[in-house]
Amino acid sequence: MRENIFQIVIGGLLAALGSMARQLNRMNKEPLRPVTFISGSFIAAFTGVIFYFIAEYFQINGSLVYAAAGICGWVGPSVLDSLAKKVFKMAGIDINNEKDE
Repeated sequence: MRENIFQIVIGGLLAALGSMARQLNRMNKEPLRPVTFISGSFIAAFTGVIFYFIAEYFQINGSLVYAAAGICGWVGPSVLDSLAKKVFKMAGIDINNEKDE
């Protein structure tokens, strides 16, 4: 269990670093705002942790998980959107046709 927590934290940190790298890369196009930097890093870390659990489910191990977590951090919320659509589709839920009541 302790090893899993360490791996989850490392995945989240790598994803956060991926987000930070992307935001720093975009500084020459738009100014970096602290709130955007912090929120982007938090969202990326969350994405990295979620990706870790998906990789664990599919029994993907090793460096590939960490590399993918960093890439997920670089890509950010669009990865979460894609994963959510896939999960809802697997569950037979059509989120595009859902209407607010």
